[in-house]
Amino acid sequence: MPINANVVDISSLLIDEQLTDTTSTAETTMQKYLAVTLIMNANKVKYESLWNKLENGLLVGQDSYPKTIGDATHLLTNWKVSTVPTTRPNPGNNQDRTRPGTTAGVNFVGTSTKWAALVPLPANRVFQH
Repeated sequence: MPINANVVDISSLLIDEQLTDTTSTAETTMQKYLAVTLIMNANKVKYESLWNKLENGLLVGQDSYPKTIGDATHLLTNWKVSTVPTTRPNPGNNQDRTRPGTTAGVNFVGTSTKWAALVPLPANRVFQH
């Protein structure tokens, strides 16, 4: 794949890459650039959890970003969007009620006047002191 220098000047990126990987070439640097660009410009609603996973990985020293445009395409195509499991209310279970003054689906641990802690609890659980 020929590199079009008119689109992106990767010379400074290549210099940075060669500081950590002396085998980096203009082609491998361009592939990494395109891969990250594709990932970061993907649909936010569908891929925000992927972005968070990749960024959090960097925080702990794990670089999971794709290295090629093919790897990025594969990752986006096969990424499973995480969904919150839904629970069905059990009419015979008194613990399915939300606490007064809370929004449906989220309860917060607290006392009547001050919040003891802002810890979200599932709506189907009642905090026991």
